[in-house]
Amino acid sequence: MAAAPTPARPIAAESAPPPPSAGRSADAPPSAVAAPSKPAPPAGGTVNAPVSLSGAQGDAYGARVRAHLEAHKIYPRGAKRLRQTGAVTVRFVIDREGRVISSRLVAASGVPALDEEALAMLARASPVPRPPAGVPGARIEMRTPVEFSLEN
Repeated sequence: MAAAPTPARPIAAESAPPPPSAGRSADAPPSAVAAPSKPAPPAGGTVNAPVSLSGAQGDAYGARVRAHLEAHKIYPRGAKRLRQTGAVTVRFVIDREGRVISSRLVAASGVPALDEEALAMLARASPVPRPPAGVPGARIEMRTPVEFSLEN
């Protein structure tokens, strides 16, 4: 019996608004966008320091995002034919509208087709559900495992 999927969890938020262009062209997929650089903190404090998100609201929102991502996941045909399985951990940043503005692999599965699909899934799933008002920040960074199992 497979373990219950781990929900996506918001892990950090930034308090500064995104830059006007954020370096994204209309044709660039969300995973191709580099995260904008942060300005130097002012003397005496860090304005853009990440804020940890926790609690029931963060957990519930993470579960909604995870369900949305699962609905957009496609098992790569070749990997399925070869009975390849694995788990990929992805980290991605969304804006207040739920648009995925950057993504990257945190832990690869060892199967390139599964790793590529995890990133492609994020692009297809954008926008994800909007973060609730209680989740702070102009951009929310999330991390979640993406499991590829032949049992499901």
